[in-house]
Amino acid sequence: MRGLARLAAAGLPDLDLPRAKAHFRPPDSHYRDVLTPAARHAIEDVYAPEFNAHGYTR
Repeated sequence: MRGLARLAAAGLPDLDLPRAKAHFRPPDSHYRDVLTPAARHAIEDVYAPEFNAHGYTR
């Protein structure tokens, strides 16, 4: 059991989460399909400490 299902099982009431940006990217698309190389590198630079701390690969 993961994520919100685990919290719900622990007694957290159902959450009505917004889908504010759901229309920006088609449902089954991957971020690599929409980011330019420059955008990807900018994100990698800004979040490098988090990527390294959590062992994420780029």
